[in-house]
Amino acid sequence: MSRRIHYIDWLRVSAVLMLFPFHTWRVFNMGDPFYVKSAYQSQAINSLMWFLDFWHMPLLFLLAGASTYFALRKRSGTRYVGERLLRLGVPLLFGWVALIPP
Repeated sequence: MSRRIHYIDWLRVSAVLMLFPFHTWRVFNMGDPFYVKSAYQSQAINSLMWFLDFWHMPLLFLLAGASTYFALRKRSGTRYVGERLLRLGVPLLFGWVALIPP
């Protein structure tokens, strides 16, 4: 049995929790006019957003790849794909049926 690598779990938790302030700060940064903007725009938040934008999404992809790598060490590819389809497909179908029509 393989040992759990806890720092990957903590990196995932940190990266996901950083999504909340990251998207909240979008209101106060100076770029990307697609978002609703506050009258107050901060250069400090702009710099922080630039730094986070540079590494945050690649970190999420790296963690997803590491999770897939470790998951495939314990199960076959067919079983893995079946688990992913069940885990992602059921909420997708529910959203199509329950949320899109209204």
